[in-house]
This record gives sequence, C-alpha cells and structure tokens, in this order.
Amino acid sequence: MDSQPLCSKALLLSTYLCVFYTLQKPTAFQRKNGLRTVVSKLSEAGLQTSMFYSVQQDEVYCKVRAHPDRLKAEADRINLNVRHSW
Repeated sequence: MDSQPLCSKALLLSTYLCVFYTLQKPTAFQRKNGLRTVVSKLSEAGLQTSMFYSVQQDEVYCKVRAHPDRLKAEADRINLNVRHSW
C-alpha cells in the first residue's frame, strides 16, 4: 500500500461562498459596492474567485478560495491562534 497522501498541502484550499442577488433596479450604494467591486477587491487581496449563476439565474454565486499559506499569513497578522491539521 502506498503511504503517499491523497493530496499535497499545496493543493489544499479553503473555500467560502458568497451569494449576490440580481437586481432590476439597484440603488446607488448597490451599484457602487456591487459584484464587480467585491470580486476586484478579493482578487487584489490575493484570493481566487469563480462565479456562476443559479439555475433560476436570479442569483450569482461567487466561490472565494484561499491557499493555506495565505490563511496562515492572515492569522499571523491578526495574532489569531489557529488549530490546524496542515
């Protein structure tokens, strides 16, 4: 039996899902802080994103992923004690 792990540390990612509703008449605040703005800021922060519509196309799902090294750096930056199995 092979003792190799099923996946390496480099491939482990943490994922979060954001839901944005498609609006017919967005307010000025909603236009300013909409999907493009949020995704752009997430990307600038070093996070990976991917988006897709719901079946009814009334929502946009945005998957946000962070590499464990990115999470470790953020936890260290805010002095967060983290239990992990990495």
